[in-house]
Amino acid sequence: MSKAFDIAVLCCLSALLLLTVLKARRLHLQGAAFWSQFGPQVASGLLTALFVLFLGAELNHAETVNGNAAQARNAQERNTIASGVPLSAMQLNRVFDPGVYLDNRTMIGASFDGADVASASLDSGNASFAHFVGANLAGSSMIDTELSWADLEGASLDAADLSNVDAAYADFDGVLAAHVAAPDACFSGASFEWSSLESGSFQGDSFEDASLIGANLADADLTGSDLAGANLSGADLTGANLSGVEYSSSTQWPAGALVARSFSGGAGNAACGRT
Repeated sequence: MSKAFDIAVLCCLSALLLLTVLKARRLHLQGAAFWSQFGPQVASGLLTALFVLFLGAELNHAETVNGNAAQARNAQERNTIASGVPLSAMQLNRVFDPGVYLDNRTMIGASFDGADVASASLDSGNASFAHFVGANLAGSSMIDTELSWADLEGASLDAADLSNVDAAYADFDGVLAAHVAAPDACFSGASFEWSSLESGSFQGDSFEDASLIGANLADADLTGSDLAGANLSGADLTGANLSGVEYSSSTQWPAGALVARSFSGGAGNAACGRT
């Protein structure tokens, strides 16, 4: 309820009284005769107007209280973020703004589902078991961040920087990650099924036992990466740089793939702390 509504109510009441007076004049009614015929109508109009104005004031007050409470909760949440305390297991999907700075934070199991944190800085943090389902992380930086067992299904990671991340067993199914930079990262056991990874940089990464079924890796750079035990069935490797990749007897390639590769037998690489 706004001041404009209050003014409208008063205008309607004034119009009603004016019409009543004009009608009374046409009927040549004055004094007691006027009140005898039109008194109940005038009283009813006044009481209705007062009730509506009172109700409007109460609703205004309630809206103000609720708004202040919401602002206080939001401020408290943001103060918690700024204070540097651990954010583990917190529901944070409606708290963050794009470009938020969260370097060196502990966010184990936190929920960012659907959050818009594009261009955020999440470097050197621990977000293992965290949820980023459907989140907008485009252009964000997650260098050296722990993402093992995290759920990023359907997230946007276009042009994000995932250099040196440890994302073992993380879920990247359906992510949009064109031009992502993720050299020397650990994606052992992770799932990238039907994800868009075109033109991404994955030099020296470990995809050991990872699932890349149906992934779009067109023009991606996988130089020197470890694909031992990985499943690339149905993946698009058009224009991808696969020179020097390692593989094992259990690696599954898309039909027709011709790769300059070396047999590693699944020895792993330094990206996941194995040599």
